[in-house]
Amino acid sequence: MNKMKKIITLTLFVFFNSILFAEIKPKLSLSVFANETACWTCLQSIKTISNTKLEHYQLEIKFYFCSENKELLDKLLEKYELNVKTILDPECLYGKKYDFSLLPAIVIKDDEKDSIVIKEHWNNPQEYLNKIIEYDKNYTPIIKTDGILKYFTSPIIIKEADGTPMNIRYSEIVYHPKLKKYYCLLREEEDKISILDSNGLLLEEIDLKDYNEVEEFFSQGRSSFMNDSVFIWRSTSKIHYGQKTIYALNINTKKIIKSGLIDTSYTTTNSCVHEFVAVSKTNKLVFAKYFFRNNTINKDEKLLLMTDTNYIPVKYFGKVDTICETTTMAGHYMTFPIYPAVYDSNIYYLMSLSNQLYVFDLEGNYVKTIELQFEKNYNPPLINIAERTTQDEHNEIYEKYKHLFTLLVQKDRVIVIAGSVSHNKETLKREVTYYITIFDKEGNILCNTFELPPRIRVRPQINGDLLLVTETTSEGSLMIRWLNISDIIKEKQN
Repeated sequence: MNKMKKIITLTLFVFFNSILFAEIKPKLSLSVFANETACWTCLQSIKTISNTKLEHYQLEIKFYFCSENKELLDKLLEKYELNVKTILDPECLYGKKYDFSLLPAIVIKDDEKDSIVIKEHWNNPQEYLNKIIEYDKNYTPIIKTDGILKYFTSPIIIKEADGTPMNIRYSEIVYHPKLKKYYCLLREEEDKISILDSNGLLLEEIDLKDYNEVEEFFSQGRSSFMNDSVFIWRSTSKIHYGQKTIYALNINTKKIIKSGLIDTSYTTTNSCVHEFVAVSKTNKLVFAKYFFRNNTINKDEKLLLMTDTNYIPVKYFGKVDTICETTTMAGHYMTFPIYPAVYDSNIYYLMSLSNQLYVFDLEGNYVKTIELQFEKNYNPPLINIAERTTQDEHNEIYEKYKHLFTLLVQKDRVIVIAGSVSHNKETLKREVTYYITIFDKEGNILCNTFELPPRIRVRPQINGDLLLVTETTSEGSLMIRWLNISDIIKEKQN
């Protein structure tokens, strides 16, 4: 009897430990929607798909039957030998959620990433099986957003001078580490610069409409400090339509010390200047050139423009991958975005088509190329430029993938910030989810791509080991936070 008890105890111990320590796989949900008049070929294929073994995902299949006829449903399950979860849905409420007008239909969803893999009227079951196998093969884990929260500093609520939380949207926020102040550009309807102390309290507002040098503009863009006393920012001019104007403000005297258009000969009707970076050591600015979607690019193009502080061109430089002459990235508004950055004695820029990080010295002379080893399925697919996409096709692709937003470089690491964009049908607002990938200076991944929590927006500035971000509360107030990059890397390496 004692021997039998020991055997039972050991068996139970092994059983419960196998449950406790079993790998919990992320779920890939396959939902099929059909009604009494639908073609049943879809059910013939479900069994084959349900028997597919996946390495990374747990496949969960649900059959939504848009009918009250449970007897017919039971006969169908018996006929096609289906052992899947079924839901009687007489009003087809689940199908309407996905705007299906015809049945049968299918939705495949990655529950871990809350993203739709396939959503369409039932068409080709073999294609669905191939897609599931390929998606599983290209699985890239993400760090859960709940786990990321511990790496954030305590929030700093942005407040009026009297301490009242401000419901306000800033297009840009830049931190001045010596003064311990935040300089914030308001959205275009306000045309102001707000100055906050280190606790988020409003100290002063500079009304840009009071300056004759400042033109009306559609939007404000990247901003930074050229040095300890000069704050610069870029705007898109209303008067010179589409042109980018750079402004420089002396924060001590509160005077605009220089304003001007970026060299108009540098761009064409097919391109524009968008991002820029200040090179404090040489008192220069470096601008990046973008080409619009569906436009070819000559391999001899110079993608970077270096100017002095009077915005007079000093040098055109930068390399173009030969792939750019015939290929573009599906779903991008720009043919290939490039992102400039500066650290110490080098200028960097990243070409997202090839994931090549080019390195130049501060005079614009080529130094080397680093290939960043992104995870599989990170970027949108590459397509031939001749395969021009319609606006609807473009928008559909655009919302499926991550898109590179900006680049930051430090002594021993390269930080790439991307985002996925979606449109909320209820609020009609664009929502962005941010992702961060960290590499070493050889292009190897130090930290796999991780997702930031909802309502977090990255403000591309590093102060020591901390990355500046903002968070919008459910009440609409804005909070400043810092994300500790080094702590994330340490945990990943341990």
